Amino acid sequence: MLPHAGGSPGQYRFLRDHVPATTRMAIARYPGREKRLGEPFAPSLGHLADEVATASSASGLRRPVILGHSMGGLLAVEVARRLLPDPDLAPPAVVISGRGPATTADGTQIHTRGDDELVARIYALGATPVGLLDPPDARALFLPPVRDDYRLVETYVPTSTEPLPIPVHCFAGDDDPTVAVDEVAACAELTTERFDLTVFPGGHFFLSENPVAVGTALSRILAHYQEPDPE
Repeated sequence: MLPHAGGSPGQYRFLRDHVPATTRMAIARYPGREKRLGEPFAPSLGHLADEVATASSASGLRRPVILGHSMGGLLAVEVARRLLPDPDLAPPAVVISGRGPATTADGTQIHTRGDDELVARIYALGATPVGLLDPPDARALFLPPVRDDYRLVETYVPTSTEPLPIPVHCFAGDDDPTVAVDEVAACAELTTERFDLTVFPGGHFFLSENPVAVGTALSRILAHYQEPDPE
């Protein structure tokens, strides 16, 4: 599981209660936040993908389904590309949530703008209560990783434009202010294999707004790709 810009593992642990108990869930914690607060931010999204792929293989995850939300959707594709050459690590599928494909640098410059504009954008996404990021100490703690994650997205250039040779499943929110459903649907270009799109009610953080429905959809995907335990 690869979180959104500024996201942390705790924001996605709710999925644990909505997928089969046998599912092993590993959620990435990016550098520069929480237990990794003292570590420097990743130089680029490609470097972050290198780190996640290395950590995934070192953790013993075997052919994991990769789910990435928003920025995590871009990262999911890059991590998949790095794992695919090894048949023991290659993901059977990627799930992209709340994100369209990216073939060039984003072009927006949110990461260069002032704190007030960045906070206004965070509030507009709907998951952060208005006023929470108004105090200076809150901004000093929470804004640097969010700003840097926007930098990763806005300067991202894909490693390859070749479609993935594995299925891609997409989730979208029907009222997402950052990405329209048809933009998420354009992720069909990212695969030569099966593609499908599931639309949920809600805004950019529709996953947590629909935990039961999302869990049902995700469980169906996981069941399809589940491999028997080696004897």
